[in-house]
Amino acid sequence: MSAAMEAWALLGAYPLRWLAIALVFLVVVEATMFIPRVGFTLKLALASVFGAQIVALFHGAAQGAVPSVFDLWRGLALPADGLAVLVVGTLIPFAAGLIYLRVVNGPASLRFFFGSVVRDKPPKEREFVRFKYVMQLASLPFTWLAGTVVLLGLGGVPAMSTALAAARFSWEGVVLLGVMGIVFEWAAVALPRRLPRVAGIALVSVMLVGYLLWSFALLYTLSVKALTL
Repeated sequence: MSAAMEAWALLGAYPLRWLAIALVFLVVVEATMFIPRVGFTLKLALASVFGAQIVALFHGAAQGAVPSVFDLWRGLALPADGLAVLVVGTLIPFAAGLIYLRVVNGPASLRFFFGSVVRDKPPKEREFVRFKYVMQLASLPFTWLAGTVVLLGLGGVPAMSTALAAARFSWEGVVLLGVMGIVFEWAAVALPRRLPRVAGIALVSVMLVGYLLWSFALLYTLSVKALTL
């Protein structure tokens, strides 16, 4: 409860600045997906780096700093071993999702992720949602990885081992964030079906921005407790 109240206070202090940061994050990350062949992988890699930097921005805000959208780019200046472990922690769940699709639908279902998102069709909606569920579940052990990199200053194997150990001892936060992610993925598919297409797209867009802001703020406050800062 205290972590949620702290997260809400951080968001409430600079709501428009956090909104701008979330929107820039979404635009940059989603835009990379349109790069042929490597776009989807690059999207996940950038999301892991910029996501960690947003955690760092919340840490700065908790210390009295004013968050700025321009500071988002500082994530690219993290030490190489920190960048590497963040990307690895994202690509492992991605690989788990791809294995699921490969087993269930065959190799053709992977073309979307390594071809062109404009030309190639994504997997069927039900399988795509399950692919995301698999990724969510596979990412749970790495929940505190961003914190070990930007809050503890670790990288490489030390960052990974610390994050895994923290996930074992602070499993309640891991479960909470995981359930939030799965519920959001379900709602983003189920709710728009009840609305006209344009209204459904608008609803999902608003939900996505709100979910990102809340999940990043809560990830920070829970990371502080999980990593005993």
